[in-house]
This record gives sequence, structure tokens and C-alpha cells, in this order.
Amino acid sequence: MSRQLEARLDELKREQARLQDAVRRIGESVASNLDRDALLDVVLEAALDGVDATGGRATVRASAGTALIERGRAGTLDGFADVIERVEQQALESGAPAEASVHEFSALAYPLRASDSGDRVLGLIAVARRERPFSQDERELFAYLAGQAAVSIENVDLHELVQRQAVTDELTGLSNHRRFQEVMAQEASRAKRFGQDLGLVMLDIDHFKAVNDTYGHQQGDLVLREVARVLRDSSREIDEPARYGGEELAVALPHTDLDGTYLFAERVRIAIEALRIPRLGGRGGHLRVTASFGAAAMPGTGDETGSLIAAADAALYQAKRAGRNRTVRAEKQPREPLAAE
Repeated sequence: MSRQLEARLDELKREQARLQDAVRRIGESVASNLDRDALLDVVLEAALDGVDATGGRATVRASAGTALIERGRAGTLDGFADVIERVEQQALESGAPAEASVHEFSALAYPLRASDSGDRVLGLIAVARRERPFSQDERELFAYLAGQAAVSIENVDLHELVQRQAVTDELTGLSNHRRFQEVMAQEASRAKRFGQDLGLVMLDIDHFKAVNDTYGHQQGDLVLREVARVLRDSSREIDEPARYGGEELAVALPHTDLDGTYLFAERVRIAIEALRIPRLGGRGGHLRVTASFGAAAMPGTGDETGSLIAAADAALYQAKRAGRNRTVRAEKQPREPLAAE
């Protein structure tokens, strides 16, 4: 009896040590501002050690309503596919912690919920092992660790949202002026270092003040959003469309020479000209708008951020003076003559 009691006390001490270590690791991961995937890895490792599981995985949704995607894995899940799939399905259907067994395999799953909406599942954490079902204490410990993970992941999501908002123009959803300047500096430095092209388009919505004066600022906001949508839809993933200021927009085009930049600007110009923007305030009908463009690129029309922006802006001014609704290429910089030997 005494030996059994001592063995049980030793087991409780080990469980307590595992719990303390698991909580410590999760706390450190949150304090160090790890990204979501790194945080999930820490939580999985802590959960595996805490409940003495063989393997586990974490799945999360990229956004509300999308399918779960595996974003973390710890230990080994060889042979556990059936029981993991079953327990995850149970947790999704019930929206509650689940336990499942398939032959000699046992698994636990816990839904990671958003605190602002009890029915919104951010993802799942599941663990499994062979031969031994999980005890009540282990189930409670796993639920506690997974609950901490849900709070931590939501904090990461909130941090990322705040970061995005800090560099995003609220009205158009494009990058704001500050973010655009940062990207331009980075891309210009990279282009000079590796001898690459960098295109820049500046555009201005024609007669925008007249839209605001005639139809009101809400109508003007709608025009801006629609033009920004065209610019965003026309851009590649590596491009950086931005609201430069007021009704002036811009887009940085890495790996794009002056001819390519001009062709891009023309595609956007034609797409904007084709817009039919509903008139607000019960007026009915549609508005048609146009925009003027300046296209520049380095090397050729600028050799650093400031001169490239100035060249594109000067070309834009020429486009407006020439009658608007057109694209003008920036003038190429003359090459410096070689010094005589």
C-alpha cells in the first residue's frame, strides 16, 4: 500500500511538473510576440508533454467560413490518421471538446473559439496516442492548454489586424502614404543593388473636385473606392498599389521597365474609363470618370526614390495639361558624359 501511494505521489509530481512546464512555455511564447505558426508549434509541444501524447496537430481557418488548414504538427501521427480525423470531425460538429477511439488509438480535440463570438471556431488542436485512453485529469489539462492557445492566437490575430490598419488607407483599402514610401525605399534599394527595373505609376482622378461639389462627398468616396478596386485588381501580388493622397493614387511595379509600366498604366486607364459608378441619393443612372497617368521607371527616368517619384509626378502633370485621360511616359534622364582621361 505504501509503495502504491508513493508511486501515485511521484506520478502526480510528474504531472504537476509537466503542467508547469507547459504553462511556462505558452506564457513565454505569448510574451515574445511569436507569429501564429510558431505559437501553434509551442502549444502543440506543450500539449504533447502535458498529456503524454505521441503526436498532435493544429488546424486553423485562414478567414471566417473557410476550410481548416493544417498549420502545425508535433511528434508523430503515423497510424493515427483515422482517429485524428474522427475526433476533429466530432469537435467541429459539436463545437465542444471531443474524445475518440479507433482500435488501440485514442485522441482528444479541442475547438479554438473566438472570444467575441461563441460559435466562431478559429481552429482545432488534436492530440493522440496508442494503447492508453486519456484520463479525466489529462482531458482537463488538455482543455486548459488548448483554451490558453485560443486566447493567445486571438491576441496574435488582433496584433496583426492593428499592424495592417496602421499601414492601410481606411477608405480605399490600399496601402497608405507611409507604407508606400517604405516600400518604394526598399524596392529602389533592391533594384539598384541587383540591377533590376522598378516601375512607378502615379494617377489622378480627373475633375474629382467637381464630383464632390456636384454629387457630395459620399459619391466622391464611392468613386475613389471603385478606382482603387480597379487598381488593386490590375496589380500583381508583388506590386504595391497605394493611396498617395487625396484623389491621387500610385503603384510600385518591381521588375518592370518603362515600357511595361506604361502598358500597365494604359490597362488601368482603360478599365477606369469603362467604369459605370451608380449615382447615389436616389438620382439614378451612373457616373463615368477618367484618370490621368504618369509612368516612370528606374533606371532611366530616376535613380532613387525621390527622383523616380518626381519623374512620375511630372509626367502625370503633363498628362493633365495635355487634356487628361491619358498616360505620359517620364522623360529619360540624359546620361552623364564619360570623363576624359
